[in-house]
Amino acid sequence: MINIPSDFTSKKNELSAKPQPGNVKFSVSVENLLPDKVDEAKASYLSFLTPEETFFGLTKYCHPRMKKFIIRYSKKVAHVDANATLTHLQKVGELFKEIKDKNQTVLFVTTKLAFRSTVNQMLSQTSHLFVTYRWPGGLLTNMEELIKRIQVLKNMQQKVEDDEISHFTKREKMLFIKKKYRLEKTWQGLTSMTKLPDYLFVIDPVAEKIAVTEAIKMGIPVIALTKSTFNPELLHYFIPGNDNSINTTEVVLKFVLTSWKLGEVPIIELPIKNQNPST
Repeated sequence: MINIPSDFTSKKNELSAKPQPGNVKFSVSVENLLPDKVDEAKASYLSFLTPEETFFGLTKYCHPRMKKFIIRYSKKVAHVDANATLTHLQKVGELFKEIKDKNQTVLFVTTKLAFRSTVNQMLSQTSHLFVTYRWPGGLLTNMEELIKRIQVLKNMQQKVEDDEISHFTKREKMLFIKKKYRLEKTWQGLTSMTKLPDYLFVIDPVAEKIAVTEAIKMGIPVIALTKSTFNPELLHYFIPGNDNSINTTEVVLKFVLTSWKLGEVPIIELPIKNQNPST
């Protein structure tokens, strides 16, 4: 068993930590996405043992600062040390515990089509902001102007609730619904946004490089699930892992959201040996 301190002030200490080889398991709820009790958060075990989950990118694209998290190479493919993934995940879990205590907000960003439905379902149960369709350029650097678009959507939703469109003609209703649907795809996870978020959480910072660039420019700390292709020095907190895997993404989000809701980080057992997935 390992106890990770809740001090996140030093990014260098996090990056310099040398992970020990091994396999890791931790507990999250399968009954509910966000359990109400600590016991429910320990209902099942998930692991990072399969070749799919430990995929860390092609060797020729690995960033030099990410090589210390690689446990082995296989057919020009790098595999991440599962201990490193879960150790950093627990640190991020501790961070989300602090976020809950300080009543801060996080903006989650992943625009990959395969993740959209799952991420929408998870984050709609929280008070956090999220973007899953398309990153609206300038959301962080030009927020005042883009907030106007969010207000347009909120006004349209209010008209539907008040049944103000009942007197519209058939064509007017069709155009109204189309516009509302188009706005909801981009802004549905941002309707409660009134100020800049305290943190930005991205799945695959390479794919979401515009969002990451805006956050860095505005001084917003960036948290990321990332493969070996990205420079970790640009991130405040990161989780080395397969950011193309929906299973890994679900595990990471369940873990951090459980830590956020319960105010307690689920148990992680370290280290477990024999981390040698077949290829």
